[in-house]
Amino acid sequence: MFDSHHALLQRMEWAAGQLAIQAVEAEVAELVRYGVEAGAVTGLTALGATAKQKPEIAIFAALVGALGGFLAAQFLPQPRVILQAARHPYGWVWTEVPRPQLIWSPATT
Repeated sequence: MFDSHHALLQRMEWAAGQLAIQAVEAEVAELVRYGVEAGAVTGLTALGATAKQKPEIAIFAALVGALGGFLAAQFLPQPRVILQAARHPYGWVWTEVPRPQLIWSPATT
């Protein structure tokens, strides 16, 4: 994975030549989509908000909320940085950005 990104940066650097300002930092990000999670949360929220209504209305609201949340999260992806590069006199130095840790993760022994 590092080789393809490194080769791309070197090609861009070669193409820019000495006429452009050279980049000193670069990032590689992946797009994360949370459609299923957002659909479940909005569906349960709609179900809770309409709990005192007729059952048909509550189920319909939950289904519409789940579909709306799923579509909204699919069309609005969140970028997450996975690699960072810094330019040094001898080339690019790549560092991998660790994934965020869950707060409630089980204890390790």
